[in-house]
Amino acid sequence: MNDQLNNQFWYEVVIDDVPRCLPGTSIHDLLLHIMKATELKYVVTDDVEGGMVLYFQQIEHVPIELNEVLPKFKTVIQFDWADFFLYKNYPSGWESFKERSTRNLDYYELIQETDVTVRAVDDQYMYVYTKDENVVKVISDNYFTESIKFAPIENYIFPY
Repeated sequence: MNDQLNNQFWYEVVIDDVPRCLPGTSIHDLLLHIMKATELKYVVTDDVEGGMVLYFQQIEHVPIELNEVLPKFKTVIQFDWADFFLYKNYPSGWESFKERSTRNLDYYELIQETDVTVRAVDDQYMYVYTKDENVVKVISDNYFTESIKFAPIENYIFPY
């Protein structure tokens, strides 16, 4: 596939976390697998809801080193909803945190700025958005996936 066409397309991988109901360890373990496929250094959290998620709510909209945040996932009882925007390099444009919220930018814009995005959805699903085939492979090698799609980002409907 030519690089220009491939650059417009994103993978959407959906993992159903039943019967675990999306504890922090589910996201933690998924991130460890993803980090085997690609080097990620920063995370920005947004719209975090659930049980024992105060830390993640306090750091919303602030780029934090992923290695600093990773152990904190183990303390979360359940993610009802959450966005984790993951980057290989320090994300530009996040200096004005309030303007970077998903309340002001839509997912189409936000996800395209990332290297990988992980969304916790409805205390059951983990959605992963990436252009990296290696990330998709490591996920499909380690998880039963509900679906894997490859399409322009505009074709996806993001659950709220």
